[in-house]
Amino acid sequence: MEKPSDELQRGQSIGRFTIEEKLGAGGMGVVYAAHDSELRRRVALKLLHPRSGQTEDDLLREAQHLARLNHPNVVTVYEANVTHGRVWISMEYVEGNTLAAWHRQRAHSWEEVLAVMLPVFSGGVDRIHLAAATGSTLGSKSRPGDRDEVDPRRSQ
Repeated sequence: MEKPSDELQRGQSIGRFTIEEKLGAGGMGVVYAAHDSELRRRVALKLLHPRSGQTEDDLLREAQHLARLNHPNVVTVYEANVTHGRVWISMEYVEGNTLAAWHRQRAHSWEEVLAVMLPVFSGGVDRIHLAAATGSTLGSKSRPGDRDEVDPRRSQ
């Protein structure tokens, strides 16, 4: 088992997960597309940044809160663990564009924007706020790694 650094390269592994490509990065960590050799599927693997004042247990507790959420606009958490002192979360990999990419494609009418955003905020945000109230600070996204961005196709 290789010791993870802040940036992982294609072919490196964390446990049973082999890195395929970097999907994105944000304040919480770096997200990679990875292959789960045990379950033989593609997953999103988020390697969390160590944050001042938070322990491994704190970060694992956040992952547990996220794992309890069940909504079409919140990815499913499969597993959370610690390897070489770094907390990671394996979760559902969602194929598709980010909201930012959708927005860059062309100008959208307010009706189109509303049609995409309304389903995202009806129910999903309430569940995220509930998770936050219970101690979680992990958020929702339709494509993990693209912080604050949602796949418009998934929200419809």
